[in-house]
Amino acid sequence: MNDEGVMMMSSLQYDRAEHLLRRAIDIHPSYPPALCNFGRLLARMGRDMQAASEMMRKAHLLLPSNAEISSAYARLLDEELSDFRAASKVYEEALSMQPSHHHLLHNFAEMLRGRQIDDSRAQELYKQVLKARPDFSASSIGLSLLLLRSGKLNEALQVLQEALVLDPKSVSLLNQQGLVLFEAHQMNEADRTFRSVLAVDPSNVIALCNLGTICSSDGERGSREGLSFLQRAASIAPHDGKVLNSCGNLMVQSGEIESGIPFLLRSYSLSPSSLEVSLDLCRALVAYTNLEETPRSKQLREAFDRFLDSSLSSKQEILEEVEEILLRMKGLYPSSSTLLRELSDFYRQCKYDLPRSIELMSTALAQQPKDPDCSLRLSLLLEQVGNHSEALLHLRRSKEVNPSRSDLQQRYANLLLKSDKAEAVEAHKKALAMAPNHVPTIVGYALLLKEEEKYEEAEKLYRQALELNPNSSVLACNYGSLLWDWQEDEDEAVRWFRNAQALDPSNAEVYLRRGEIEEDHHIDLEAAIDFYCEASQRSTSAEGYTRAAYIHLMAYNNTAQAYALYEKAWKLDPLHSPAVRGYAAMVATLEGPLKSIPLYRQAFRLQPSDPHCRGELADICQLCGNYDEAEELYLTALSARPSDSQILRGYANLLRAHRHQEAFAQQLVDLAKVEEVKTVQKMKQQEEEWNQFLSQNKTVKLVQYEDGKAVHQDEILITS
Repeated sequence: MNDEGVMMMSSLQYDRAEHLLRRAIDIHPSYPPALCNFGRLLARMGRDMQAASEMMRKAHLLLPSNAEISSAYARLLDEELSDFRAASKVYEEALSMQPSHHHLLHNFAEMLRGRQIDDSRAQELYKQVLKARPDFSASSIGLSLLLLRSGKLNEALQVLQEALVLDPKSVSLLNQQGLVLFEAHQMNEADRTFRSVLAVDPSNVIALCNLGTICSSDGERGSREGLSFLQRAASIAPHDGKVLNSCGNLMVQSGEIESGIPFLLRSYSLSPSSLEVSLDLCRALVAYTNLEETPRSKQLREAFDRFLDSSLSSKQEILEEVEEILLRMKGLYPSSSTLLRELSDFYRQCKYDLPRSIELMSTALAQQPKDPDCSLRLSLLLEQVGNHSEALLHLRRSKEVNPSRSDLQQRYANLLLKSDKAEAVEAHKKALAMAPNHVPTIVGYALLLKEEEKYEEAEKLYRQALELNPNSSVLACNYGSLLWDWQEDEDEAVRWFRNAQALDPSNAEVYLRRGEIEEDHHIDLEAAIDFYCEASQRSTSAEGYTRAAYIHLMAYNNTAQAYALYEKAWKLDPLHSPAVRGYAAMVATLEGPLKSIPLYRQAFRLQPSDPHCRGELADICQLCGNYDEAEELYLTALSARPSDSQILRGYANLLRAHRHQEAFAQQLVDLAKVEEVKTVQKMKQQEEEWNQFLSQNKTVKLVQYEDGKAVHQDEILITS
């Protein structure tokens, strides 16, 4: 009856299989194969995982030396109950009795590889299998996947080639070889390999999916062919989560986000514990929150309700669902640096919580200390919150671990500009020696030379960079900025700015630089405002709106217009600290301090090391009656800026009004007055030095014209 029950289960006749297996257990209650098979049936039917686990545990205890029962029990614990430790224990106990059983070794290795917990042990187990059974292709494929993840592409190819010698027509081995060739960027060879699989098996879903991926990377025409391969695969295997996931991903990457999400939802419903599937769905959902409402939105809400048990009608609900999925994955894959990086990006982009984002990225780097990309991303986060010393420390360590990475050396050199220019020069020279034709490295050194007013050397480097990349809008803009700062040649600078604008109309820096010229050189504030606003209208940069708002506030005292522009800037980029602080100040002024507290807290999370930000939040907390929090913020701000008169006066007000410490408050006010006098004296001294220079030296610009065009220009310095 046990054997008949297994046959019924294999033919998907579950009711008949259940009847036969129950009868087998009634006749022999302690028969391990029947107990194990009944547990497998319950798990497959998804009826009662705990009962399935109990059945298989009983079978395992009755016959611990049976490798098939032990392996089936361990897989249930891992895949259905997510109990990795218990599954590992079962495998270890079974291997202690049958150390050379290749199915046990292989399944244990597969679990370790899938969980990304102990790659070295998994590799050792795969090699044990292949040493005893070199024809066991499943272990060859598993080992190649492990080597592929470690970046050892040549070793992965060698493993597969050795297996193909024994079985040259194995479709699974050929598919895996195509995948490794794809990862090695040998696209033509990978394409040929997958097409050879389809010649043997036209309905091979894996080959169709991989061909879809390869074709999709070859422009718009390739994307159409790639999507046709994937849709063909989905029609052959409508319940294959990987196929659905690939199809949905390609649609999302092609901009068809609303069409792709239903495929990803179906894939997720089939594999809710898959890290890759969950991350792809989360990325698509975050991208969807940036779209406008369309007629398809209602259908999507129905899909959400069907697959996620929630209609997710608002952006906030979608982001909460994404956070819940990511945190659940973190519980399943606590050691996955990929997941930690994804969570870090989510908290930065969607929750605007930079401290949490930094914490997660630091954990990811601790788990993968040799990952240069993780170091770069962490250094960018630390720099964003103003922690340059920590950013330098992480980059220095990563540079030592990856000495051949010129991008790390370049980033390190750029950061040094804010602390040690002499060392920055040496670092830039090293980066340039490592990658003499790397445009970002050349530009980084040129910017340093420009800052030191070594304009001729900087211009040579910019010319070199422009020869290497003549179609770069950023380069054209930077070169125009150099010409303006060096020669104040507005015509030539504007010509380069217009070139940059033609190459990339969304390059915000072009409009910002032109706005600066109008504001600082021509003192034409209206023109400056127009350029600044255009910078934000054409891009995702909030800097333009922020600058325009500041002019309206400080030059025209137009709080209503400043409020509107700061609000636009904040909505455009909620991670732009000046925009958040400016909007918070406007809300406090026009709507009251209580409504501004969430915004000030957001600004503080973006720049926790900025004492001015602490001081502003402390002022607002004091106005709202949060005196303890305000005092703590004042003290930490003063520890960083002990001579800041605004912070001193704010703390003095708190002590005088709410702590009744009049004497101490007066001392702080006196200290603030001293600092204010010093500031005024310094400003007067600078003004006197400037006036003295103007009285002694004057520059006259002589321009020679021919046919109405400037052909020669000289500057003459006239001294007293």
